[in-house]
Amino acid sequence: MFNLIEGDFISRYAQAYGEWSDLEVRFLLNNLRADSNVVEVGSNIGMHAIPIARHIEHGKLFCFEPQRVIFQTLCANISLETFAKFPQIP
Repeated sequence: MFNLIEGDFISRYAQAYGEWSDLEVRFLLNNLRADSNVVEVGSNIGMHAIPIARHIEHGKLFCFEPQRVIFQTLCANISLETFAKFPQIP
């Protein structure tokens, strides 16, 4: 479950198709171990971050999103997942 942003391209795509770049997410998950550490720059609303965080249960994921409103939506989506491994840096 994701909070989406009205009018945002990625949000519109996710709402219409139920995912964003599913092939990329599957590629990443196939190449990451449970103890991998990941830095995601341009995390947007977390459409990659959330599945990665679920997969790397013993690693760490650092997300960076410079756009304030999108960053706030990313934080909301992270809190929906209740992951303690997400350091939130504005």
